[in-house]
Amino acid sequence: MSMGKVIIAGGSGSGAGSDECTATKAEVLKGYSVISADSDDEVVEGSLELTGDASDSQVLEGKTYYNTNPKIKRNGSMVNHGAVSLSLNAGTSYTVPAGFHNGGGKVVANSLVSQTSATATSAKILSGQTAWANGSKVTGTIPIQGADVSGTDRAWATNMSNWAGTVNLGVRNGHYLNGVNWIQANIPEYQPWNIKKGVNIGGIVGTFEGYVPTANDLYIRGNNISGFTSTDKNKFSFETGQINYSGVVNGSWGSYASMSVDNINLTGKSYLNIQFSLTKTDDSGENFNLAIVKPGTTLYNSQLGLVSHPTNTYVVDKVLSIPLSQIQMVVKIGVYFYTKSGTSFNGTIQRIWLN
Repeated sequence: MSMGKVIIAGGSGSGAGSDECTATKAEVLKGYSVISADSDDEVVEGSLELTGDASDSQVLEGKTYYNTNPKIKRNGSMVNHGAVSLSLNAGTSYTVPAGFHNGGGKVVANSLVSQTSATATSAKILSGQTAWANGSKVTGTIPIQGADVSGTDRAWATNMSNWAGTVNLGVRNGHYLNGVNWIQANIPEYQPWNIKKGVNIGGIVGTFEGYVPTANDLYIRGNNISGFTSTDKNKFSFETGQINYSGVVNGSWGSYASMSVDNINLTGKSYLNIQFSLTKTDDSGENFNLAIVKPGTTLYNSQLGLVSHPTNTYVVDKVLSIPLSQIQMVVKIGVYFYTKSGTSFNGTIQRIWLN
């Protein structure tokens, strides 16, 4: 409000006029009568009025102001927060309080490294999937193995082995199986007619009722076609379905144990084969041997052909073969091993044949 000289109208004339005034009616509060510099010596009502619309909460605490009433000085109540500074993690928020902020504050986001501490690497995340780890976006590389046997929920085995009554199927190492409930391997010979009648192997009940020797079989599953014999009855026993052999000695002596057949004609044949199992082993350092010698001689010396398997290595249905290209003659063939103190191994012979 500017200061000016006004004459307040009274009850009697004073002789003063507008020329002696400096304030205009716009500088006199509304509701008050005056002779002003712009009233031509007439009494007029001032037009100055306060039209503020601020409230106490919009004026800083500790500051005063006038609103619409020039006679009432008001006190501000707005809180002065000064400079607010804080740090936020992802997903959190800060509610800005009502009041005055001086512009010096700062709200910052914490680093991704500090918020994404993790141990995952690309090799531990599925291919095509992403994740944040230690501040970096990581794309997975674990390959996905789906069912690859058409129309099924099965995947092909990568390999297969068997051990002591179990079948072991290989899977793709490092892959994630998606929609795969079974691992499949093709075993064409796994058929009822190849399993002994009445025997259930993995849900397949056998229908096979016996082995029929071929022209090349010398011995097959209890059929001793060529007439193998042994004087070591406690080491070789001819049973219904196989020949059992055993290298068990409790004393301090040792000797060769053998079974053989004489006068076998190898002319025109390529291999002599034996199929056997070693079902108990030891560390004797001895061998299970298939040998070819001249007729009428022992199996242990002057061999024309020999193939061996260590008796400390477990096998099932193992096949050993001797090439016959240099042995086209009539011979004696047989199986032998050496028994000594501490020896303890045994097994079975299923088949001996030529081809």
